[in-house]
Amino acid sequence: MPAISSVSTVPQPFRQGLTDAIPVAVTFLFIFTAYGAVARDAGLGIAQAVAVTVAVFAAPAQFVILGPLTAHAWATVAGIALVVNFRILLMGAALVPHYGGLAKRHVLPPLMFLSASTFALGYTYAAGHPEIGAGLKFRYYLGVVAISLPLAAGGSAAGFVVADVLPPALNALLLLVMPVYFTTLLAKAARRLAPFVAGLTGFVLVDPVDQLAPGFGLMIVAVCTGLAIVAVEELARRHRA
Repeated sequence: MPAISSVSTVPQPFRQGLTDAIPVAVTFLFIFTAYGAVARDAGLGIAQAVAVTVAVFAAPAQFVILGPLTAHAWATVAGIALVVNFRILLMGAALVPHYGGLAKRHVLPPLMFLSASTFALGYTYAAGHPEIGAGLKFRYYLGVVAISLPLAAGGSAAGFVVADVLPPALNALLLLVMPVYFTTLLAKAARRLAPFVAGLTGFVLVDPVDQLAPGFGLMIVAVCTGLAIVAVEELARRHRA
């Protein structure tokens, strides 16, 4: 990896990534606790529940994948995993220009833990600091992952352990944290109205959509919300041009 020069006006990137990701990590703890409880009810072991979190690292998809996984429908599991993890290619492509010049053997493994949250933080930081080197930008992303992944995995294990005492109403409340969290994250990252409106719309639609497509509500709303954001951003770009 190339030498990484320091920039006096930028805090230590790894530490700043850890700090900035605290709200993400705490939210992951709650969301993945709910997942862990559902995974136990579905018949997974604690090691399996945690392994799915580490391998997929996308809570909505993990809820969807539980049914096929426990039914040993491996083709369906592989298909879902392939579609969901395609996000790594798309998000990674957006980050590559910012991490250009760094050794692939160092960059590629951490990029396997790209999620909507870790990507939003990493990309926003990299795009907002064009004056610093690729190494510093990458260290920030490593800080984000260093706190987000352990709390997601820990939440999965904790949810599995407390599944018997976790009231169904509380479990449902933990699931509602997800759309509220993404709304807040989008608003903070973009600092514009359109993502906030899209996230809020997603929050309102999660329950009715899940009633129409049980188990797929979160994923459908997340995808539609993302498409809405892209559409609004593209229209705004064309208008400015």
